[in-house]
Amino acid sequence: MRNTKKAIIFFILIMLFFNIKGSSSSIDFNRDAMMAESNKNGKSLPPYKIIWYHAHKTQKDMQLVLKKVNEYLIKRINATLEMRLIPEADYDNRLKSAISSGEKFDICFTSVWMNSYTHNALRGSFIELDPLLEKYGKGTLNALPQILLNGARVKDKLYTLPANQDLAHQWGISLNKKYTDKYGVDVSNIKKIEDLEPMLKIIKEKEKDVVPYLIYPYSCHAFSMPMERVEEQVPSGLYLDNRTGYKVVNAMEITEFKNYLSLMHKWYKAGYILKDAASLKNVSNFENAGNWFAGSVSYNPLLKSKLKEKLGYDVTVVPIGSPFITKKDTVFFMHAISSTSQDPGRTVMFLELLNTDKYLFNLIAYGIEGIHYQKTGENAIKLLDNSYHIEPCTFGNMKLSYTLSSYSKNISKDIENFNASPIISPLLEFNFDPEPVKNEIEKITEVTEEFEGPLFVGAVDPEIYLPKIIQKYKAAGLDKVMAQQQNQLDTWLLEKRIKK
Repeated sequence: MRNTKKAIIFFILIMLFFNIKGSSSSIDFNRDAMMAESNKNGKSLPPYKIIWYHAHKTQKDMQLVLKKVNEYLIKRINATLEMRLIPEADYDNRLKSAISSGEKFDICFTSVWMNSYTHNALRGSFIELDPLLEKYGKGTLNALPQILLNGARVKDKLYTLPANQDLAHQWGISLNKKYTDKYGVDVSNIKKIEDLEPMLKIIKEKEKDVVPYLIYPYSCHAFSMPMERVEEQVPSGLYLDNRTGYKVVNAMEITEFKNYLSLMHKWYKAGYILKDAASLKNVSNFENAGNWFAGSVSYNPLLKSKLKEKLGYDVTVVPIGSPFITKKDTVFFMHAISSTSQDPGRTVMFLELLNTDKYLFNLIAYGIEGIHYQKTGENAIKLLDNSYHIEPCTFGNMKLSYTLSSYSKNISKDIENFNASPIISPLLEFNFDPEPVKNEIEKITEVTEEFEGPLFVGAVDPEIYLPKIIQKYKAAGLDKVMAQQQNQLDTWLLEKRIKK
């Protein structure tokens, strides 16, 4: 087992190295291939507008940037781009409506946690990408690590393109530095989430307008479950350290989850958590105003700088536990092509540019040089205002991205050290086929969306509420789904042993 993990880690690092070295060399080749296709038989491609839905807050200068983007795209693939940014809180419902109504669009953000890529692929809402990538996307296939592409496959077919980003991360606690400084908080004393309690009590008593612990249903609640779910909406999975030896367990019944719920309920009753936390879709208004003390985050070495860039003030981040890589990390930010696209080939040409063309990637991510950012080095920039910035980790190939001047000078070394020895999820290479239990999963998903939120934020007494939700899951078919997950997992393990 230890040797297998080391081999996977080594493979990931080697692939990332060659992505950085090899992506630029494929750009000219693939541009030539696209232009050859464009001029095949002496005919240019007709004009085409690509419509892209992305889960992201709206940007004031979107149209200004798109004008520049479209000038470039017309030259490359005779296409223009219409980018429709939908805030995360509204995105899932908006895309469900667009897909169910047969709306014509080309690209949409999809994930394990929003606009489910598996369900949409199986329903025929997304098109298979393998043949199109072989024709128009060779640079993308070379740029993306195989571990990403394999993780996104459904029944051995690729329906989405994952964003190429750093995979390892770690659970952490975020702290508003304004209040840690004011009250002389020694953050080195924080080793686990329970260590926050004395500080939360101080904030509650002395800062009446500040939220002591800022969470909501979509927050990072990973402290509750040191495990990965087989299917995101289904509460069953494996511990990250695989202590059960590939035996799927009900995440609602593990000791860590019960202890976490008890702590959250205690904090909720004490007034450390917002009373309406269970109904919130996001907490950006509190973050922007700075009237919060602590929260939970997914940590990597870039996070502190990213939070300061996003919020405009200092945030201290305390990592908890060890770095790890999960299946979810490989399929968290992805984009698919809709089955209603009028020109899937041209759409793949655009995705090819997003994954191989440094100029286009950074234009869409950071806007226009001299207006939205200025260069501080060959590959480093300083953001000038907040009128345009789309998170570069959410699309395309982040290996093409500029770095921000606010990042530590040692950031490359920090990331290298951070990625050196993560815990590898036992589910990393496993692809679950939900088709045999899709009806049960739909019913379970309804239970998850309705009932998990109040549990996670401590709004209900877990002694009373948890047995009820477990029963609802079982009534929806959880035992049947878990049996199917275990059967597929056992078959996969057997196939791996045979191949060895």
